[in-house]
Amino acid sequence: MKSSLCWIYRIIKWSSILLVIPFAQGVSLIRHHAKPIFLPTPKNITVHLGQTAHLKCKIKYLGTRTVQWRKIPDNYPLTIGALPFSPREEISINHRDMEELTSQWTLVIKGTSIADTGSYECKVSASKTQPYIVHLNVLDKPVDIEKTIWLQGTEFVSVKQMINLTCNATGVDRAPEHIDWFHNGHIVHQSDPKWENRLKIVMFQPQVPGRSLISQLIINFSVSTDQGNYVCRSSEKKTTSLNVHVLNAEKDNIKKRFDYEPSRTPNPDDSPQETRESNAAHLTTNCVLLFLSFVLAVR
Repeated sequence: MKSSLCWIYRIIKWSSILLVIPFAQGVSLIRHHAKPIFLPTPKNITVHLGQTAHLKCKIKYLGTRTVQWRKIPDNYPLTIGALPFSPREEISINHRDMEELTSQWTLVIKGTSIADTGSYECKVSASKTQPYIVHLNVLDKPVDIEKTIWLQGTEFVSVKQMINLTCNATGVDRAPEHIDWFHNGHIVHQSDPKWENRLKIVMFQPQVPGRSLISQLIINFSVSTDQGNYVCRSSEKKTTSLNVHVLNAEKDNIKKRFDYEPSRTPNPDDSPQETRESNAAHLTTNCVLLFLSFVLAVR
């Protein structure tokens, strides 16, 4: 019985191997010998002056062949495989493998100029497949984008509470390089003794990098001298400001108690004439009451 089971196991094992080998060979043959096919991607790309252009070339059944990009009618390649051959640092290649034996080779041109306008050829080496042509048009003026900056955060805070301010600065074609902070006209440094162990400044870009840079200013255990005007300024010289008020709850309560007047009492701010007139009115009233009391007593 055991001998029969052993033979059955061996038959299944070798049958599986014999079935897998041709399949693997077939996949390998398709990968290496099938004719490359260009899949549809945009053939007309338009960008504004200075913007980044992405020229896509998607190929199925590339196998071990290489992809070359060149600008027509130039004879020299801009890229071969994953390597750039252009002397311009602005030109690069972005390669991505996809499903079903498909890969995408994107020619990237940063900081485009009018001279970049033209036709570009994506060609597969050692193949009779006709090249894929993509036309690039660079408009002669930059896109109408303005630099912007905005500031938000804590405006009113009690002593010993945290002040949290966030500044978002946006550039024209890329994010600003830096953001500076000012307090009452003086630049804010974390090394300043007045902020010792209380101040933290953090700068970062959003999760999707773009043209924005965000800076966060955090002050722990705020004191009265932290009150004032805060300004954030980008490296592109755009500024915005916010006034922060630090409230002392104990002083405010004392002031409220002194300001409460249930009855009329002399006010130090009253003029001498106002004080005399008030006293005279009180004296006249008292005299009239005394006279009436005397008349009633005589009767």
